[in-house]
Amino acid sequence: MVLVLFLVTAFASAAYAESYLNHSIEYDSEGRIDLKKQSGHEYSTGARMRQVITGEGSMEKESNILMEEGYIEVDDQQDWVTDEEALRNLAVANSIKLFTPPAFVYGEDDAVVWWEEVHEAFRPVLFVGDLSPDFNARERADQWDALTNQIWAVSVEANHGYSGRLDAEFEAAYSRDVADAGIFLNTEDYFIIEQHAATSEGTLRRYIDISSPKSQAFLHEDMVVDGSSSVSEEFSLINHTRGNELFWHQLF
Repeated sequence: MVLVLFLVTAFASAAYAESYLNHSIEYDSEGRIDLKKQSGHEYSTGARMRQVITGEGSMEKESNILMEEGYIEVDDQQDWVTDEEALRNLAVANSIKLFTPPAFVYGEDDAVVWWEEVHEAFRPVLFVGDLSPDFNARERADQWDALTNQIWAVSVEANHGYSGRLDAEFEAAYSRDVADAGIFLNTEDYFIIEQHAATSEGTLRRYIDISSPKSQAFLHEDMVVDGSSSVSEEFSLINHTRGNELFWHQLF
């Protein structure tokens, strides 16, 4: 039996030609828990987060999600204890997939693909009226090799009678505006996250595979810890922003 007390606010609204969806929810659960959730989609909101929670125990969870075209903001927190007689440990797994393309190389000599070519190939393609979408640039990219999969993932599993915690707050954007000449230009392209993952006894897994076609920055990490662990981190991937409209010092 699962007891769930929650407050949900979900709405879509339009104002000044802008639309968005906001979802805020609180859970207080005990028993056998099975939750699968996806927030956003990399093609439309700049990134998507998939979350899977399974096992037996007690959990307190809060989540606040804001989404609009080309943008997603998530604040997700959970604290739990696996039941001492659980048949399955209580575990939480998050996976974030970015729309912003990775760095690419071309040919046997691994020539770096210029970032403007990359963004031209992987910018969102729109279907407008009777005009067919132009996939010529995307087809050229079939000859390139991606350096990373643009994934940020973490999993925390608490052993019988022990606690786990996973807090993640992130923003991701991949949007574009139309210039006077009718040319689509990227106006925001970034991913920032602050995360804390911990367990008093259990298994902590972290996987990062992210690169930037503009700066050629590259980060890969694959980590597994069995026992007690705690990892707190901040990460920023900034390809393009609107400058002073984003105040990074307020986020961390």
